[in-house]
Amino acid sequence: MKQAIFVILSVFAFGCNSNSNENKENISKPEEKTDIKFSKQQVKDFKSAAKVFNALPTPIEMAEIIQKSQVIYDPELLNDDKKTSDYVTTMERALNLGVYFADLSFTSVFDHPQESVNYLKAAQKIANELNILDVFNENITSRMESNMNNKDSLLGIISEAYLTTDNFLYENQMHSVSAAVLAGSWIEGLSIATRLRSTNGESKIIKAKISEQQASLKNLMGLLKDCKEAELSQIKGKLTKMEELYSEIKISTAADSTKMYEMSDETYRKIASNINNIRTSIVE
Repeated sequence: MKQAIFVILSVFAFGCNSNSNENKENISKPEEKTDIKFSKQQVKDFKSAAKVFNALPTPIEMAEIIQKSQVIYDPELLNDDKKTSDYVTTMERALNLGVYFADLSFTSVFDHPQESVNYLKAAQKIANELNILDVFNENITSRMESNMNNKDSLLGIISEAYLTTDNFLYENQMHSVSAAVLAGSWIEGLSIATRLRSTNGESKIIKAKISEQQASLKNLMGLLKDCKEAELSQIKGKLTKMEELYSEIKISTAADSTKMYEMSDETYRKIASNINNIRTSIVE
C-alpha cells in the first residue's frame, strides 16, 4: 500500500499491471476470490503497478517535496467537481474518475478538507455511474469525513478507495475501464505538475520529477496497447507525441548508479503544452 499511495504528479495516481504478458494471463485465468479482502494475485499485480510511477514517494515524502519546492496551492488547476454530468460514455467516465482521484489526492496533500469532500463526492458519483459497486460505501465515506483533519489518514483512505476500485475492475474483467482510470489520473497529475507555481519562482524538484516520468509513460503505453475503445485510441495517439518529447531528455548514470535526467527548457515547455492539451480533451 505504501507504494500505491497517490503523489502530486497524479498527484501521482495509482496503477494497473504494467506487464502485458501477465495481464493477458490474468484475463484468461481470473484469480479466484479468497477469504481475504484482496487476493494474493491482486496484491502482486498492484505492487507491480507501482512501477508505472517509478518509485512513488509516500505522502510524507511528497509533502516534504512540496514544502521544499514552495509550490502554491491553486484550485484552478483542478477539474471542476460539478462537471460529472458532462461525462456520458463509459470511457469518458473512467478517464475522469482517474482525473478526480488525482484531484482528490491533490486537495488532501495540500490539506484542503472541504475541497477533498467535494472531489470525493465527484468520484463517488462517477463510480456509481460506472456501476463500480461498494467502493465509496458508507464505511469509506464516513471514515474520510471523520479524518478530514488528519492528512496521513486521509491519504491512506484514498489509497484504499483506489485499491478497492482496482480490485472490483480486476475481478469483473473491466480491463479497459481500469486502464482508462489510470491514464486519466496519470495525465491529470502530470498536467497539475507542469502548471504548479512556487513562491520563489523555482520548482526544480517538481520539474525533476516530471523529467523522470519517461519510464512511467512507457509502461502506460504498454498498458493501453491492447485497448480498442475509440477514446483510448485517441489518447494513445496523443501520448505517442509525448514519447517523442520525452526522448529528447538526456539520461546519464551517476557513479552510484543513480539516473540523472537533463531536460531543456524548450523540451519542458513542449511537454507541458502537450500534456495540457491531452488533459483538456479529457475534461472538456
